[in-house]
Amino acid sequence: LFRRLRQRGHGATGTARKNCGIYKPLVKLKAIDNTAAGSLEFNVVKAIPTADNKVNQIAWKDNALVLFLATVFKGNERLDCIRKKPTTDQMQARPIQRFFGDDPVKQVSIPSIAAIYNNEMNAVDRGDQMRAYWGLDRRVRRGGWKALAWDFLLEIALVNSFILQQRARVGPTTLHIHVDHI
Repeated sequence: LFRRLRQRGHGATGTARKNCGIYKPLVKLKAIDNTAAGSLEFNVVKAIPTADNKVNQIAWKDNALVLFLATVFKGNERLDCIRKKPTTDQMQARPIQRFFGDDPVKQVSIPSIAAIYNNEMNAVDRGDQMRAYWGLDRRVRRGGWKALAWDFLLEIALVNSFILQQRARVGPTTLHIHVDHI
């Protein structure tokens, strides 16, 4: 999927599961993460391009090791972010606890891929939350899966258009008024 998107001129970034075909040594690092044998230090990044050099496979150690696939990041880009020290004392948080020491808050230079992914993922979660909260469900009398797919896509279009109107600060103030207006 990422190769195809890149070929068509679209950038893509996402997290990867261990079974998605990502570079095997990164999968092994993920498997032994948070064990005595494989605990990486906090904020370590490992980046490996695919054989065709179209997609970068990136591993980043936060509380846990996170695997990314990206067509728009190399893995060496960084952004400064203010981070709070985790309050948990679980084993997986020990590397980050050591990094923070006694400081409750620190400015941390994290990979751009992680910062931007977290920001965009938050937007997806808010859209899903709005769709669930406002309950635009309609009764499907016939058509089965086609009708369900149509309803799903219609809900996404309505919520996305509402979010865009809110950002532009024009138009209706609630999703229900927006739907009635359309």
